[in-house]
Amino acid sequence: MATLETLPPAAPRAVAAPQDWPALAVPAARPLDLIGDMLRARVEAFSSRTALSIHEDGRWRTVTYRNLGRRAEVLATRLRRQGLSAGDRVAILSDPRPEWVVALFAAWRAGAIVVPLDVKLTASELEAIVADADPRVLFFSTAYASTARALQKRRPRLASILPLEGKPSRSTAPSHPIRRPALPRHPENTALLVYVPGGAQPKGVMVTYSNLLFQLEQLRGLTKPGPREVFLSTLPLNHLLQLTCGLVGPLSVGSEVCFAHTLHPADILQLIRDRGVSQMITVPLFLKLVKGYLERRVRRYGPSKQALFRLLLKISGGLPSLRARRWLFGGWAELLDSRLPRFRHFTCGAAALDPGVARFFERLGLPVYEGYGLTETSPVVAMNSLRHHRAGSVGRPLPGVRVRLLKPEPQAEVGEILTQGRHVTRGYWGNPEATRELIDQDGWLHTGDLGRIDRNGFLYIVGRVKELIVLGGGKKVHPHDVEAALSQSPLVKEVCVVGDVSAEGLHAGTEEVCAVVVPQGAGGAAGPAPSDEAVRAELKTVCERLAAFKRPTRLLIQREPLPRSAGGAVERSRVRQALRDRGRERPAPAFLNVTDVEAI
Repeated sequence: MATLETLPPAAPRAVAAPQDWPALAVPAARPLDLIGDMLRARVEAFSSRTALSIHEDGRWRTVTYRNLGRRAEVLATRLRRQGLSAGDRVAILSDPRPEWVVALFAAWRAGAIVVPLDVKLTASELEAIVADADPRVLFFSTAYASTARALQKRRPRLASILPLEGKPSRSTAPSHPIRRPALPRHPENTALLVYVPGGAQPKGVMVTYSNLLFQLEQLRGLTKPGPREVFLSTLPLNHLLQLTCGLVGPLSVGSEVCFAHTLHPADILQLIRDRGVSQMITVPLFLKLVKGYLERRVRRYGPSKQALFRLLLKISGGLPSLRARRWLFGGWAELLDSRLPRFRHFTCGAAALDPGVARFFERLGLPVYEGYGLTETSPVVAMNSLRHHRAGSVGRPLPGVRVRLLKPEPQAEVGEILTQGRHVTRGYWGNPEATRELIDQDGWLHTGDLGRIDRNGFLYIVGRVKELIVLGGGKKVHPHDVEAALSQSPLVKEVCVVGDVSAEGLHAGTEEVCAVVVPQGAGGAAGPAPSDEAVRAELKTVCERLAAFKRPTRLLIQREPLPRSAGGAVERSRVRQALRDRGRERPAPAFLNVTDVEAI
């Protein structure tokens, strides 16, 4: 029978009796504090300060708060004149850019619900979302004009498609745009419909104004942003972590948001220097790329400097402050291409962060604060910060957020993470059945993630409920455990472990442990790629560190990167499908058979 363990209060000296994480008093959102009116207040306070910047055509283009406010009101007036009503949906199909933000605030001021679309989706996937959300208006950037026109043809109820680029006609521009009031909105009104994979049908997560305001209030207390901060934005804006914490949050305090259409580490470091960036929302894969880039630069200077660099990294781990660590590496700034005087920290989410990557940046004096959440939690549930930071964890729950573990048995350490609070979505758009599966009758959202809680209240993610592999003999395997072991091999670049039903031999009809490995050097990366035989032999050695039942019975070595979502998380369903497809082709050299496994 399942049991509940509730997160104890922060930093107790002994394990307390089970109780909820204390829900700190959080003031209720007032209608005048809603997001649409927030922009007006910031325009008045920071009129001439830069709100948005983007590097295009070899130069920086900036937008002030005054200009952002005027353009948003011009566009809001245009939407109202076209008959847009409160509660209508407005979709945006564009890469991140200032015009995206103008459309966002214009739609909110017009009383609409914004539907941010993922530009990486196929036409059929976008059509399914548009059919479900039923927007009246679709904004698009030039690069996606043909897709927008095709969507309008297939969806006649999509009344208007509007380009983001270009200036509105004079007839639509009000004489005093910033003084026009926004349509009234209640805190529990839906502000965003953010779509997540939903099997046969996409699911639109309803994010309310109250959800957003709660996130902004709590994150502001943890990250302490100010009007002189510059945030670098590299993630798509349909990624709720970027939209909430990397866009609306910074703008709510008068910060600048800088857009970058590159993930090349050298370009990103250059942008950070050029704009004086102080914070960045990112994903683990990007940090791994930057770490590899900096290590390659060190290797150019020969064995002696490599040895010195490793020694300094070791020494840095014992230094008490970030300032001391930065000072230690001060002479390496030019070598590492990382002279970042204003940079404070990275905030990382969406997928598990490699502890080695986090440790590398921490020792350089560039800390990475890992967090945890879901789109359905608007999105942050827990987060590390400068004040409360525990390596390997995703931090403590935000103030006002309650967390529980639903355990299979009382003595178990791991259980499903449940959460309750003002961060929890109203549910899925037009899908009450899926909403009931997500949120129980007591208001607890079932995340589907497995976690554990230490005695100081730090949360650790160990896997997914549905990813748990149950073997024929009743043994259970967490993919995370196997991935962690295989990732220790220097020959492994990426690895994903999934369970799949075996079709052959004694294991037919039961789940087996399957691993898909991308070797170092694959996909055009620097350095020679090891042969399949070398990788196979290496993994046999590595697997000796695992219990016999955890060792993979099927192994697929592939040269292309693992499929990932827009946020950088590995899409396990696609990995599992690739295994099945290759299984039908029976490319014997790509798999470990049962005999191989017994020898591991």
